[in-house]
Amino acid sequence: RPVTSGPFNTAEDASSGGCLAPKLVIKIRDEIGEAADQPKYQERFELMLLSADLDTANVGEPFLSLVGSAVRLALEREMRSGRDVASGESAQPVYEFLTQGQEHYFNNLHRFVSDMGSKVFGPGKDANRERVHAQGERMRERYADRLDQMSGQNLIDAYVESAAELA
Repeated sequence: RPVTSGPFNTAEDASSGGCLAPKLVIKIRDEIGEAADQPKYQERFELMLLSADLDTANVGEPFLSLVGSAVRLALEREMRSGRDVASGESAQPVYEFLTQGQEHYFNNLHRFVSDMGSKVFGPGKDANRERVHAQGERMRERYADRLDQMSGQNLIDAYVESAAELA
């Protein structure tokens, strides 16, 4: 069963669209023109960008916390898609989300958009980079050829176990 998108699947939207805050700042700047240069607006823009970084700061948390976030999102995604995580039907989507989905989010979608966010959380993200890659590789090596024998829950359990080995 395909993942539904749109307003009813916020987990999918959060994992696929990247950060909207910089686009919103640009839109507001365009709408208010020169007023955007006023200190009160500059402060608001900074807070918007910092808030976006706080929302996705999990990439800079300790590795096992990042893994926990991925697991929670995978479970939410399956629930919102109407799939039982204990069924074989959920194996492929959970596998894809925990491998290329997490790598895509970590490497391509996630960018710190404030100076403060980058300064505070950037070193943690850098520290997680190799483990995120290794985690995806391990999951592919160990499970890609036997997804038909697994459930989403089996893969989540394997993901957590592999992460503990890497931590």
